Amino acid sequence: MNCEETLILLDAYFDNELDLSKGIAIDEHLSTCSSCPFEFEQRVALRNRLEDLDLRHHVPANLADRIRKELALPSRLKQKIIPFPAVAWIPAATAAVAVFGAFLFANIERLLPAETSLLAEVASDHIRSLIGTHLIDVESSDEHTIKPWFAGKVDFSPPVLDFADQGFKLVGGRLDYVRGKNVAVLVYRFKKHYVSLFMYREPNSEPASKQELLNYQGYNLVYWNVNGLDCWAISDAAPGTLLEFVKIQQQEHS
Repeated sequence: MNCEETLILLDAYFDNELDLSKGIAIDEHLSTCSSCPFEFEQRVALRNRLEDLDLRHHVPANLADRIRKELALPSRLKQKIIPFPAVAWIPAATAAVAVFGAFLFANIERLLPAETSLLAEVASDHIRSLIGTHLIDVESSDEHTIKPWFAGKVDFSPPVLDFADQGFKLVGGRLDYVRGKNVAVLVYRFKKHYVSLFMYREPNSEPASKQELLNYQGYNLVYWNVNGLDCWAISDAAPGTLLEFVKIQQQEHS
């Protein structure tokens, strides 16, 4: 199954409406594709956002009475309006639902909070690297091998350090794509876990050294800004392990 076929069936796959063979085919495609998993993750993020209780509005109990009062309709006319055949509303309601669904799909990223959208994109890139073949572009623990490799690929020179003595062995680096720009990613290994460290320049970013632990579908993430670089660390390792990794990074780069 290719990308075009997957995207056509993705909504049905998301809603568990496909038969077993097609579901397995999409599973296999998502495990190897570099772009389709992001489309799937966007739908997951939108569903989580729409389930947020803050978006729900409860209709006041007296709303109908207030509308009738504003309209000031005679009671006999009201009785004629209320029994209006419900079937007549079905085409209009169906069209409205279709338009609203198209609007949500076209504006999915704008409806999601900026931080949530960025978090989902970073997490999706990390997940794709684990299930695909793009975990590492340049395999090395040597600063003088990895750092020159990024030259010309990103608009800064990423700080490259190996922390094998502290349990975080540098195994290589890769080029990834976040928010429409190339980003440098260093890959570390802690026991059987991989840690991806995303680094990129973001205009007008303010220094932020506070360690704020976030979670996305079982993956832990920490964001901070140092020396003009936005940094995201992500791993399925325990929260304390990831915070220790970030602490080491901040100490070396402060």
